[in-house]
Amino acid sequence: MSIMNTRGIGNTEATLILSLTAGAGVLSTIGTGYLLDKVANRFLLAAGQIVLMGAMAWTFAIQDLWHAVIYGILFGMTQGLIYTTLIVIFPNYFGRKHLGTIMGVATIGMVVSSGLGPLPFGALYQLTESYTIAIISFLPLPALCAIAALIASPPKRRHV
Repeated sequence: MSIMNTRGIGNTEATLILSLTAGAGVLSTIGTGYLLDKVANRFLLAAGQIVLMGAMAWTFAIQDLWHAVIYGILFGMTQGLIYTTLIVIFPNYFGRKHLGTIMGVATIGMVVSSGLGPLPFGALYQLTESYTIAIISFLPLPALCAIAALIASPPKRRHV
């Protein structure tokens, strides 16, 4: 909400954009679910990270409500792409035998990073009174994740 406010978007409009994000996420989830049966999972995970980078970079373009709408759609697409792919990619890459343990450890990492990520973001905002440095500082993270997804070896089935 605060980022939208700094770009001239009011609270009511920002709240509507959040609802739009959820709708775009639902549609993206459906599309991603279909594509997961057709495309290598790592490509969809990388695509989600690339769209996330696009959404982050797009925040610099927001000057009007329609710019914020595009941001909401991009961010919703990101959620559908990444989260739906993660549900499928773990069993595809690691199998199901120890899936609970693997997902448990991975979820801890995701929750901790989700909880800690806003701290440096907020601190950079407090220091600079702008989100620009924070967004630019975090922009390489999805790029690194996209590269990691692309170079991840596809799973090989063991025949026992």
